[in-house]
Amino acid sequence: MASVQNIREMVSSYVSGEVSAADFANRFTPVLMDAIKSGDDVAKQIALAVHAQISEYFNGLISEDEFLVGLSPLGKSSSQGVAEISYEVQRIEQKSVSFNQRVPAIVRNQLVTS
Repeated sequence: MASVQNIREMVSSYVSGEVSAADFANRFTPVLMDAIKSGDDVAKQIALAVHAQISEYFNGLISEDEFLVGLSPLGKSSSQGVAEISYEVQRIEQKSVSFNQRVPAIVRNQLVTS
């Protein structure tokens, strides 16, 4: 099962340049699924925040620099990192609400399915 430490190590491997964005995204999908199934709310929250960043990047909504900046706090293990994770999750949730309010449902569905 995915753990917070495992997720942070994966994020750190991308942020440090050890793996490409595509490799990171491909390797992260099973980790996301494991985190969701694990019952560990913190791992699930971090995994969903990472997944949101991956989705934004690969859908062209953010640049690679913004992708790296968004992922950086998610790879930290300090208490400061936890605070930054909470902030990042809230930012992503607010962005999603804003997107949902601006874009009609039919258009959102086309964006998601295309």
